[in-house]
Amino acid sequence: RLDTAAQTMRATFNKLMVRSITREQGAAEVKVVCDGLCSDVNHTSVHSSFYALAFGLISHENRAGVFAYVKRRIEDSPVGFPGGSYPVQFALMALYSDESDGGHAAFDVLVSRKKHGWLAMMCVLRGTCVVPVADDTCPIVLGSVLHLVCSNACVAGVDNGVG
Repeated sequence: RLDTAAQTMRATFNKLMVRSITREQGAAEVKVVCDGLCSDVNHTSVHSSFYALAFGLISHENRAGVFAYVKRRIEDSPVGFPGGSYPVQFALMALYSDESDGGHAAFDVLVSRKKHGWLAMMCVLRGTCVVPVADDTCPIVLGSVLHLVCSNACVAGVDNGVG
């Protein structure tokens, strides 16, 4: 019964809150999550999209398009990840959830030298570290990757020139 309810909720969410956008002629279809019902709200955001991916709300049919949108928005941001330290964990979960990418987009966020890049922050704020606990509530194991970045990034001489 719960599976049926979850499938119904996912289908309804995708029908009401996901829409296609056109980026460039001939480019792959990009899907975005509206910041409300798409029929009422025209605004979309990378945050709405990566939260929905991270929590498994995006249907199989829309996953590649929403993933492409999230990845592109992060890549295009002049400061790196377009958000703070709390939402980046969910963005990483969303980026690691796409098996076809092999985790490359999420890894790029971790090692970015842009202002909001994880590696850049470790170098600017020496000694600072955030390591999430990998447990049954988080099936994506990020702890060992983040520990590696925290413990070796600046020590190994990787520096972004800011700090």
